[in-house]
Amino acid sequence: MSKAKFSRGAVAASLLVGLGATALSGTTAGAQSTASDAYLTAPAGSALGAGEYAFAQAGVSASGNDAGITVIMSVGSGDDFTLQLAPKTGSSFGTTNATETATAETASAQAAQLTLTRQGRTCTTPTGEFTLDSAIFGGGGGALSAMAVRFKVDCANDSGLSAEGFAYWQQPLGPLGSPQLGEFTPIAPVRLLDTRTTTALGPAGSVDIDITANSSGVPANALAVVVNVTGVAPSADTFLTLYPKGQSRPVVSNLNPRKDDTVANLATVKVGADNAITLYNDQGSTHAVLDVVGYYVADNTAAGGDRFVAQNPQRKYDTRLPGLTPLAEGETRQIDLGTTADAVVLNVTVTAPTKGGYLTVFPGATATAPTASNLNFVAGQTIANLVVMKADNGVVKLYNPAGTTHVVLDLVGTYVLDNGGGDTSGRYVAVDPVRAYDSREGLTRLANNESRKLSLLHLTGKYPFEYTSVAANMTATNTGAAGFLTAFPASELIPPFTSNLNWLAGETRPNQIYAGTSSDGFTKFYNEGGTTDLILDVAGYFTI
Repeated sequence: MSKAKFSRGAVAASLLVGLGATALSGTTAGAQSTASDAYLTAPAGSALGAGEYAFAQAGVSASGNDAGITVIMSVGSGDDFTLQLAPKTGSSFGTTNATETATAETASAQAAQLTLTRQGRTCTTPTGEFTLDSAIFGGGGGALSAMAVRFKVDCANDSGLSAEGFAYWQQPLGPLGSPQLGEFTPIAPVRLLDTRTTTALGPAGSVDIDITANSSGVPANALAVVVNVTGVAPSADTFLTLYPKGQSRPVVSNLNPRKDDTVANLATVKVGADNAITLYNDQGSTHAVLDVVGYYVADNTAAGGDRFVAQNPQRKYDTRLPGLTPLAEGETRQIDLGTTADAVVLNVTVTAPTKGGYLTVFPGATATAPTASNLNFVAGQTIANLVVMKADNGVVKLYNPAGTTHVVLDLVGTYVLDNGGGDTSGRYVAVDPVRAYDSREGLTRLANNESRKLSLLHLTGKYPFEYTSVAANMTATNTGAAGFLTAFPASELIPPFTSNLNWLAGETRPNQIYAGTSSDGFTKFYNEGGTTDLILDVAGYFTI
């Protein structure tokens, strides 16, 4: 028998009762409290058969088969709310193509397939929206085609009867247990590893890194750390992977430096045994540099840590705009991001540099740039990296030591200081690194101007009850023409004027993302340029 989970605002089968003046249980608040969301799942890879439904909530029952489902919820004494979901005429939920375009239909056109009842009365003339959609769940070559039904229905002959929500099935779900909720503390960069002063990492070589070393200020009880890792002049094309010490190396990557390349990427890494994380190199030998820039510790109630606030990405600064100039050699430039947040998450892009070099981003109150870099580049390159850092009244500084270069800043989120008021939103849950999506495994490449909608945590087969955004490593590979990728909440109709990742034809480029989601857990990934394969490795998520 399949599992079922219920909670607020996520996926599987969700029922949200929208109530008019004559609410089902007498009061709107009472009905909303009683009619909690319910989530329905079916066994992985199978059609929906009678008796294969389970709800962990009293007063909820379901019946049906792969042609349709009827869910009944008791929302008050004598008040039964019934929603019958059935497929679009002529098709079956179990055989829907995973790439099918969503088709909107009116509820009145589907009157035989939608039934709303209250206290024995039937809604004979439902109006509203009834949308059939599809998504891909399961990850890898064994991905399942999952049908989604979204509905918003009002009953013309009963002003007190309305409903809206969404449903997903043929999706294996499993709880993540009782996770520790982390709050963030940004710190000035502290170098924890530099193999240029010790020994390079050889093929299939690894090194354990103590996060508390070098007086880093990271406490021994940290749940996860935010680090900037740089691969320096590898002898062969390779990839680097960061993961908790003591665990088996996961099939993920954080950095893909080419031979003789020097490139950096941000990573958010769950802490393992002995307060340590492990860095692995796959091919050839390479030097590696790692700086820690912040950490998460468990803090579910007390004030003091930072909570993440996701947003639709916004472009805040672009030196290519009229009236601005590229950063000169040796210049430190101050930028006001227009926020009062305690810390910020910025996607920083360098483009058209005249020399090879690096860029350092640091808080506005700091007089001089620290001995750390955020981006490394060669002449003429366009490359991005995520930056998580403390903001001094929204002011940050950029330092460019060599040549001239254009810089673009996109704000993708902020951190607010927890005041101890009991709000649990925006806390970080670190998970074991896991590959959620890889278009190379029996799926399709992203085409030019395509937006692909994915729910990363559901793709892992693990299901947190609630979350607003996900921390992941996004990699473009087997790239066609030069292009870029943008991640944004699926609730947004069009991509924002921002980017997360830039590449030239034939390059493999990663970048960490803190991607916001729609209320049902989906993020869109927009590709502009040549076709590309997309890889997404999940590191954690933020609570709602």
